[in-house]
Amino acid sequence: MYCRSRMAELPADLGALDQATLLRAVVDAAERLEIGVSVLRITEPDIVLYASEAAAAIFGRTRAELEGSSPWGVIAPEAIAAERERLVARGRGAAPPTSFESVVLRPDGTRVPVEFAMTRIVIDGVAMNVAFVRDISARLAAVETLRRSEARFRRVVEGAPDGVVILERGRIAFMNELAAELLGLPDPASGLGTLITEHLPPEDAAVAVERIGRMLATGATFEPLEYRVKRSPDRVVEIKSIMIEREGAPAVLAFARDITARKRIERELQRAERLASIGMLSAAVAHEINNPLTYVQLCLQYLERELPGAIAGDVRDRLLEQLRNARHGVDRVATIVRDLRAFARSDESPAGPVDLVGCVDRALKLVDNDLRHRARVVREVRAVSSVRGTASRFEQVFLNLLINASQALPESDPSRHEIRVDVGPYGADEVAVTITDTGEGIPPELRERVFEPFFTTKALGEGTGLGLSVCRSIIEQAGGRIELDPATARGTTVRVIVPVYRGEPLMMPMPIAADAPAETPRLRVLVVDDEALVRRVLSVALARHHDVVVAEHGREAAAVLEAGPAVDVVVCDLMMPEMNGQDLYEQVAARDPALARRFVFITGGALGPKLSAFLDGVAVPVLHKPFEMKQVLEHIAAAAQQ
Repeated sequence: MYCRSRMAELPADLGALDQATLLRAVVDAAERLEIGVSVLRITEPDIVLYASEAAAAIFGRTRAELEGSSPWGVIAPEAIAAERERLVARGRGAAPPTSFESVVLRPDGTRVPVEFAMTRIVIDGVAMNVAFVRDISARLAAVETLRRSEARFRRVVEGAPDGVVILERGRIAFMNELAAELLGLPDPASGLGTLITEHLPPEDAAVAVERIGRMLATGATFEPLEYRVKRSPDRVVEIKSIMIEREGAPAVLAFARDITARKRIERELQRAERLASIGMLSAAVAHEINNPLTYVQLCLQYLERELPGAIAGDVRDRLLEQLRNARHGVDRVATIVRDLRAFARSDESPAGPVDLVGCVDRALKLVDNDLRHRARVVREVRAVSSVRGTASRFEQVFLNLLINASQALPESDPSRHEIRVDVGPYGADEVAVTITDTGEGIPPELRERVFEPFFTTKALGEGTGLGLSVCRSIIEQAGGRIELDPATARGTTVRVIVPVYRGEPLMMPMPIAADAPAETPRLRVLVVDDEALVRRVLSVALARHHDVVVAEHGREAAAVLEAGPAVDVVVCDLMMPEMNGQDLYEQVAARDPALARRFVFITGGALGPKLSAFLDGVAVPVLHKPFEMKQVLEHIAAAAQQ
């Protein structure tokens, strides 16, 4: 400000002003701005004609020591050659202004970096350099600090787990290696100067433009947002941006993190949650279906037994044929319900002997509808030993492999394709399940990767890439292995190999007699079930063999037992309102342990953890709805012997 005011006082015609007066005014202004000034006479030898107080302080000398001395005495030895060369180049006459950096040496040995701004004037024929000098130690120190800070920043940024991008006016001014990789660029340099929107799909680019514009205009901050990448459509990147100042102008600092794997895990967890919900729904549906299915089946059995004695001739035969057809339909529904119950059951049971053929058959039933529209299913089973593991986990593996085989085939012509399922011994101590399809197969270069988590050859949205990885984990936990057959000329062959179970032999269900044994005495049987039709049909069917008393729930049954007469066998549903089967059993066991041993439980499924644990801890037979009447009679006869 002082310089401007002094310059404003100068007359318009500078030629009318004495040069010495002008020089004195300039020196005075420089002093006020704490800029050192020295005047050198460019003759042989060169002499310092004048040095200001500020110049003397910078050089570490007094004005008296400087004035009349050689200017080369204050220059650091390593800088003298360059300064002499510069002086020679400028000549001894008038020369335009110049500026440069140099180093002065103080008497105490301190080297001080300085900046000279020098102009050449001629007064009375004598050439003189007017030099303005500034100590730039602080500036250089700040620059060095900034350089080191920037170096540290770059080291931190390059080693950061996130991609880092600086945007100026929407263009990339800086990016680290990871950011370039996330955007699908070969290196950071290839992205510099490009618009960030060039690397995003159009719909995501529009969102980015709107958010960046609002941030720069209002300073608003936003929560991280997910973006896709144009060069890698499957990649999902989460970006958090903040506004910064860079070289005096507003800029955007963005941190980018690859969340593709996380999004896949989230989708798989959602899928698992849906499957868990489906499992719960399946158990509930099975329970609800089983009750009406039970009394329909028992009614059909009753009619089939009673009709021959009630109607004769062709009419009887036609009616019996229709009854058999109806029973066949009920049996099919019962099979579906059993499969749903098996699908819904918990897989937390300890490893034990497993019928692998049964696991394969249940998996085949679950995907039967899909398979029949894509291929012929050829099932070949040889006698095998039980294996060690958990049935539901094996069913999950075979279900997954069958779905993969099905999805490898088109839906257009099932007669042209085949899915072959082979179960048989594998060596002396193992059992193998081999599933082969006639699809396109897996390219050789991908065969080693199909068991990697998140790797999939399916289209986006059709697979998570976790199926085969999960299958391998399940089989390896059972002590087995899963492998691709490299000899397959067409399609894909997956072989699951598991060890034979070496513990107790697999318990097979005992056959049920066709009807109650002839010697079974007539018993007093209490039937407890909250489903009215089940109670009624059971009481009617059992009445030919036993005296039947019915109760709607456990509390009513307890009252019947309390009032008497004595009951020989209790046929009791497990899940009931008021008082369930477990509560009734425990009350009876406390009062009459002998009667507690003569319980027969019936259930439609959907048991909770408490009831499941209860059944595991008591030696009471359980009949799963729907059941045959002959099974009920057999269990009643067996219970009466306890």
